[in-house]
Amino acid sequence: LRQPARFWDESATEALEILQYIAPDPQDFRVLQCLSLFSRIGHSGGLEQQWQEACSLFGIEIQDAWRRALRLAKTPSVVLIGPRYLSLRPPIFAKALFEPTWTDVTLGNPTRLLGSYPSLVTALLKQAELNAHDAARDAIINWALPSLRDLTANQLRDAQIVDRLLNLVEIQPGRVLPIVARLIQSASDEELLATG
Repeated sequence: LRQPARFWDESATEALEILQYIAPDPQDFRVLQCLSLFSRIGHSGGLEQQWQEACSLFGIEIQDAWRRALRLAKTPSVVLIGPRYLSLRPPIFAKALFEPTWTDVTLGNPTRLLGSYPSLVTALLKQAELNAHDAARDAIINWALPSLRDLTANQLRDAQIVDRLLNLVEIQPGRVLPIVARLIQSASDEELLATG
């Protein structure tokens, strides 16, 4: 039997080889990298800003990237395009691309990604829950910690804040759960009953 880490290394290498075969054109591959960082990217129905921000982040022209995504979607089980969102499938492709893409895009400065593209943060956190390597997980939590430390129990009424907290717990439970515990311990019964 293969060891789990070795099996993953081999699987990731195979997944990257498949993607390079499917998308030998560097710009097509760039679209796949773009999709790999996010659980899904909105493209219509009021979500167009997500696609615009993703293309801006990767330095690709919006219409050209869209044509490439449509072409890649013709290959079964690679790019899924729905009425409002597009995403990279299956998950092993996203996992194989996440680390090199994160390193390439953040250039050692995760705030470039996390602080500059607000419409994409939730999709990035959801993808990071499943696919981020340790350095990316650390960087995401380091970015989030100042705002987490300023949270009050009263803010737990906001469903978006609670969702963001849950995403962050999944990314690095050891660092985020103590903050959640502090919030819950400091909350009154009324605040806990009113949480999102």
